[in-house]
Amino acid sequence: MKIVRMIMVVLVSMLAVSSSVSAQVLVTGETGGKGNQAVLFSANGIFPEGLELVSVYGQYIYGVTDRLDFGPVYGHITALGRTQHYIGTGWNLALFRRKKAFVDVSFFGVATFPLNKRSEASTVLTAPSLVVSRPITLNGKSVSLYTGVSTLVPIGQTLDTLFTPPETVWNVPLGFSTVLNDGWSLYAEVDVHPTFKAVGIGLVKGF
Repeated sequence: MKIVRMIMVVLVSMLAVSSSVSAQVLVTGETGGKGNQAVLFSANGIFPEGLELVSVYGQYIYGVTDRLDFGPVYGHITALGRTQHYIGTGWNLALFRRKKAFVDVSFFGVATFPLNKRSEASTVLTAPSLVVSRPITLNGKSVSLYTGVSTLVPIGQTLDTLFTPPETVWNVPLGFSTVLNDGWSLYAEVDVHPTFKAVGIGLVKGF
């Protein structure tokens, strides 16, 4: 299919222009729909060689249109006993839907700004990602599997930064989501890269 070939070209292109640590997406290629609201609570561990980083953050998500979810982000990241707080915005823009493309594809991203210890991080950290997902049924329960390409792109100062990478880095997320009870959904993800390990978990409450 032309759309599937296009998706593969974009994935390969992103891998080609990026270099080597990681962001977690904890999202599928589906958007929530216009007017829908949700909150995300997430904990992530990123383990490049010789360093451990733990990031905890929350996001309010609002369906601006049927294809675009958008909302503010707040979190903090800890490394070497030091903690930095940050704010930002996140989005998930639907590009293709499985009714026509077999899979759901979205352009997901987060842009954050440090609130403290600014000299130890880039001026802005962006995490643009291409997410591909599709729901399946396991033992009668719907589970959405997702993957794609995720990048971290530091903007501004990049030298001697503890909390952000010195250059653009990439990884391949492998995750799933499933609906729990009372409007809650669970997301779990590992990230694949030769030089680091990363794992994350998220809880989303829709209302």
